[in-house]
Amino acid sequence: MKNFTANGFHKMKVPPKLYERILHYWNKNRANMTPEPDSDALINFWVNKPQMVDVGDNEDLHESIFDVTQPILEEWMGLELEHYSVYGIRVYGEGNILIPHVDDLPRVASAIINVDQDVDEDWPLEVIGHDGIAYNITMQPGDLVLYESHSTYHGRPFELKGRYYANIFVHFYPNGYALDGTPIHNDIFEGHDDVPIYITGGKWKVDDEGMWEMRFRKDEDEETKKQQVIYTNEGADGETSETYDEEDEEVELDMDNSQTEAHHHAFKGDIDALYEIASNESKRHMLLLPDANGWQPLHEAVRMGHENVVNFLLEH
Repeated sequence: MKNFTANGFHKMKVPPKLYERILHYWNKNRANMTPEPDSDALINFWVNKPQMVDVGDNEDLHESIFDVTQPILEEWMGLELEHYSVYGIRVYGEGNILIPHVDDLPRVASAIINVDQDVDEDWPLEVIGHDGIAYNITMQPGDLVLYESHSTYHGRPFELKGRYYANIFVHFYPNGYALDGTPIHNDIFEGHDDVPIYITGGKWKVDDEGMWEMRFRKDEDEETKKQQVIYTNEGADGETSETYDEEDEEVELDMDNSQTEAHHHAFKGDIDALYEIASNESKRHMLLLPDANGWQPLHEAVRMGHENVVNFLLEH
């Protein structure tokens, strides 16, 4: 993933008129909170299930959040952005943690709005900046944190001490244009203008909605493989992929990013496969081997909330 800002995050205030509208909506609807649907294990919902007040129920407010935050993020990122989603108001409760992670694509440029809170002590957002240093960012109601959500590791690894902490999350992705309207091309994958400018390597495919998502395992079905478009691009070790039928709508971009099978199994939570690697003297080193981004299999397990895999890798 490409980084677009100096250190990956920036704290400021929500424009007052927008915050006033959000706060009014919160105070009017907070008595009608509903449980947040289970998604993944990034939040320890089994300890205290987060609640939701859906701003999507107010279309005008929903669009205003997009419209106000978009130019702020565009100026900070230095390029044009497209709307992806507004999520929230998510209401965390006593004892909640948010496991450090990066967001799924196409969430590339994002913002957190702290709507309201009732806490006994600050509940910091921990962000790993592009400089590799961990920063604890405290927020008060009306604060706005901008962050590069798919390339900046972020979370709240300490338990919330208090009654509630209410946030809105706003997500955008680059559309391939600079602020002056000049097209920006992916200079790594020259000649393939449909490859998003934020992708710098790895294995990728296009989903049913035309969004790029990462692939962690090659499809071994040769018949399926021949129906995919695989762009040729030289990887870190000089290996290249092959190009197949370019008429199919599904597109896969394949470049070796040094992830091992241990990374893949840790991401999927396949602890049996990791036991096999640990028992194989010629493969055991994979359990500690970093990829091109410096991530070990442990990072993938933490990212996906596979507690049993995390414990296993810590012991090995």
